[in-house]
Amino acid sequence: MPKTADLLEEIAALKAMLIAADARDKRKDERIARLEKLVAAFKQAVFGRKSEKSDPDQFELALEDLETAMAVIHAEEDVSERLDIVPVQFRGIVTRRPKYACRSCADGVVQAPAPARLIAGSMPTEATVAHVLVIKYADHLPLYRVK
Repeated sequence: MPKTADLLEEIAALKAMLIAADARDKRKDERIARLEKLVAAFKQAVFGRKSEKSDPDQFELALEDLETAMAVIHAEEDVSERLDIVPVQFRGIVTRRPKYACRSCADGVVQAPAPARLIAGSMPTEATVAHVLVIKYADHLPLYRVK
């Protein structure tokens, strides 16, 4: 059975959590009210009478405030994304072409044709050649530094 002191500490912790949640809700309500005012001002500027319309450049600062507010709201979510890089990995691709022979056929030994290569008689695949070209010409990396 829990002690009275433990129960009192839990009650105090729950009260603190409720107060913090109320404060967050009030801040969100204030942000929502400010954003609703901005939307109303934009609607007035776009759809209002011609004499009441204002210069569109005037609202660029308000749009920045709107984007900042949206970024703050999105930052409060529990989702986080990260960007990671996997270093280039070279691997050897082995193509095995079995030979088949038939004693009753006149053809003798039959083998499947070799896959076509980008450069005849060369080892690199299309992806390897593309990687080297991007590193050399887009990233301006000398060939002796290609890994």
